[in-house]
Amino acid sequence: MKSLLGRRTIGGKVALAFMMTGLVTALVALGSVWETRRSGEIALKAYTETVTAISFARAVASDFGGMRVEAEHGLHAAPAVQERTAKLVDALHASFLRDLGTASASSDNQEVAATAGELRIVEAAWNKAMRDTRTGVDASEAMEKTAHEVEKGIDTLSYLVARKASVNRDDALAMVQSGMTFAISSSAAALVVCAVTSLLIGRSLTGPLKTNVLFARKVAGGVHDAEPPRPSNDEFGDLTRSVTTMRDKLVAALRYQQDLGKLSQERIGLALEGAAEGVLVVAGDGVVQVANGSLLGLLGVAPGSFTVGSTLPLLEAAVQAAGGAGLTVLSDASAEGEDDFERQLDAGRCVRVSRRRTAEGSLVAVLADVSEERRQRDALAAAKHDLDGALASMSQGLAVFGPDGALRLSNERFRALTGTIGSDLAPTTLHGDLAMIAARFRGADERGAARFAAIEAAWARKRGATKRIVAGEGFAMSVAQVRMPDDGFLITIEDVTQQKVAEDRVRFLADHDGLTGLPNRQVMRAKLDEALTAARRGRGFAYHALDLDRFKTINDTMGHAAGDDLLIQVAKRLRSCVEIGDMIARLGGDEFAILQLCAEPDNEAVVSLATRVIATLEAPYVVMGREVTVGASIGIACIPVNGSTAHEIATAADQALYKSKEDGRGRHTFFVQEIDERVRRRRDIETELRSALALRQIELHYQPLLDAASMRIGGFEALMRWRHPRLGMVSPAEFIPIAEESGIIRDLGAWAMREACREAAAWTDEAYVAVNVSAVQLSDPQFRSLVVEALAKAGLPSKRLELEITESSLVEEASKTTSIMRDIGATGVGFALDDFGTGWSSLSMLHAFPFTRIKVDRSFVNDLDAGRGAEQIVRAVMLLAKAFSMKVTAEGVETRRQLAFLEEVGVDVIQGWLVGRPVTAREVPAILALHNKALAAVA
Repeated sequence: MKSLLGRRTIGGKVALAFMMTGLVTALVALGSVWETRRSGEIALKAYTETVTAISFARAVASDFGGMRVEAEHGLHAAPAVQERTAKLVDALHASFLRDLGTASASSDNQEVAATAGELRIVEAAWNKAMRDTRTGVDASEAMEKTAHEVEKGIDTLSYLVARKASVNRDDALAMVQSGMTFAISSSAAALVVCAVTSLLIGRSLTGPLKTNVLFARKVAGGVHDAEPPRPSNDEFGDLTRSVTTMRDKLVAALRYQQDLGKLSQERIGLALEGAAEGVLVVAGDGVVQVANGSLLGLLGVAPGSFTVGSTLPLLEAAVQAAGGAGLTVLSDASAEGEDDFERQLDAGRCVRVSRRRTAEGSLVAVLADVSEERRQRDALAAAKHDLDGALASMSQGLAVFGPDGALRLSNERFRALTGTIGSDLAPTTLHGDLAMIAARFRGADERGAARFAAIEAAWARKRGATKRIVAGEGFAMSVAQVRMPDDGFLITIEDVTQQKVAEDRVRFLADHDGLTGLPNRQVMRAKLDEALTAARRGRGFAYHALDLDRFKTINDTMGHAAGDDLLIQVAKRLRSCVEIGDMIARLGGDEFAILQLCAEPDNEAVVSLATRVIATLEAPYVVMGREVTVGASIGIACIPVNGSTAHEIATAADQALYKSKEDGRGRHTFFVQEIDERVRRRRDIETELRSALALRQIELHYQPLLDAASMRIGGFEALMRWRHPRLGMVSPAEFIPIAEESGIIRDLGAWAMREACREAAAWTDEAYVAVNVSAVQLSDPQFRSLVVEALAKAGLPSKRLELEITESSLVEEASKTTSIMRDIGATGVGFALDDFGTGWSSLSMLHAFPFTRIKVDRSFVNDLDAGRGAEQIVRAVMLLAKAFSMKVTAEGVETRRQLAFLEEVGVDVIQGWLVGRPVTAREVPAILALHNKALAAVA
């Protein structure tokens, strides 16, 4: 505390700043919490009133709808049925009044209360007319009129409730907006306070720091007379005083060194006048008469450490005291005898010593620093060594010839490529002597002769720099020659066989498909341009766009290796179908194209080729030991009838190809203008369908499944719907086939499985959900894992999931499909055979596949009213179901007569608009609750 009050420290400043910003942040947080809590309470109240009013308004509509259905059901029924329906109507009437009162009270609105009062009066009038009709009085007209008035009143009630909900939502939003405005404003104010605090504390710290740094830089840069900043009463003041003290000591040390240097220079000048070599003169009595500065410098002795006139041992002691690096050199220089030699002084330095004796017996030794000369010699030796190593490791053969043709230099690779390994090829061999080598080389094989011929040709030219590739059967060589400054020349030879093979392969792959070896899309596009040019001169062409049928199934189930093998076989068969002048190309995936030369664009040759290709490709293949079959669909565009550019021709053929697929595959179609619009819409749907799931345009609707015995809703069938922002509700009959063909159905089906299980897990009464499954999903080995994962994630028991499969889905890969179904069925999931009787139905199918339910197709149910033998078909289906212990669901039930007959024959489950239309997931709980109430009232 004393340091904070009596001495302004950096820590104190920072602590004060943190205290201020913390206080502001805490105040902002408390204000935001209070405002958020107040907004939440208001929003919760508005939400509770809105949800309650809307839910009971919908319940009122459901109650009156049920009353009408049951009243109409009992008007002309047997007495027992009339009694039962009367009880149901009374129960629904009571529920109607309770729900109406709850909706009015929850809305807290006078208009809603007034409308509810009017609705009670009108409903009572309808109830009276209904009872009069039941007792024999003809009040059907009054009953119908009051029913419309009740429905109108319900609509008005729903509208007023919804309007009140909108007002509540706006009030809640306004309160939330106010809270957000307060939070944003207070946060901005807090940020401003924090920023200002940070700026002030930063300035209080960076200013003194910058001043001290500038002063220290001046001292380090040699400006020793720089004025120090005024010391402050904190750590920066301590730093200023320390730097000032250091500067003063540094100035004193520099002055001392300058004085010592001046003294040394004066002594060197007196001892020797600028001698570069070190000179040592030792008298016979061992007194050092001369020891100039160069000598002392070579020996490492500092100036002033040795005085001339002292003895040699004292010089040795000085050298020893200096580190002893020059002691050996001094010892050798002062030894007996005369000699010239070099000695390594220390790392990186070398001296040459010349030692002589005078007539008086004095020793004269001259020491010269030859470090640079030694480094040059070593560098030259290293360069030679590196050159030898480089020549030995070169991938090219190299030879240097002089102006007279003498071979100066060659490496091992040159001798290997010229066939002279092991022979004496001396550097003085003249080029003319290579004729002997050439003869030997030619005698070895033709390849050797060709190689040496290239070298001889290079020597003969002997002008400038040239390079060429010499290629033969199975080899390629690059031979280059460069003229040297002395008019000699250098030859390099390199074996580029593998490189040329790789380059040829790259050139091939640029224009061809790497898997099948067929020309690729770019080549076909160029050929189309050429065909269009030739067509202007009267020649005819036909462009066949070909797509394999069922290839994706094989590729997905057997793997990409099997798919590649199949494509190679397809390409081979296509080659056998075309004539000379025709061209085949693989465009990508399982797409191929044929450009056919023909006299007339639509003559028999075009039809014949298309028919021949389809028949050839439909024959069975053997892939990875298994027999498989694929088909082909072809679209044909005639040149130049169907377009004037390559793009127009390819587009026309693609559109004709789509038409072939729509018409059942395994056929060819010529492009006509009518195809364009249909294909365009189909392509638009396929393109936008790929993003529909991510854009949340796909949704599930649920149609009730009524248990005929208990009259309870036992489950719902999940039906996929596409709500397109431009096209509206797109029919499943239009987009589901496209999704199956393009493979998008995998993602759609997986989403539907997870979503249906998630929604069904929240239903009451253990209602089950039925999900449709396509053939593409059944062929996926991971389908079982998808089902198990969806059930586990949703927490839905497996017995509450039923998978509906159409008959056509089971035609291909029957054994594999059976295995997948049995694995899934073992978990408790049920299977229903959908659209029974419209496709490939057979007793063997019912026996082979683990179905638990049969669904009678709506076409037979619709014919029950027409009397066209549909009753006998339905009775036969019931007999089959009993024989196989399967339940039966009738779909498409719309009339009372159909319902009565189906109940009579013992159908288990009723599905159709008579029971209920498909509804959204939000409406399912209300439907279940309504039926539970009605059944409870009857009971």
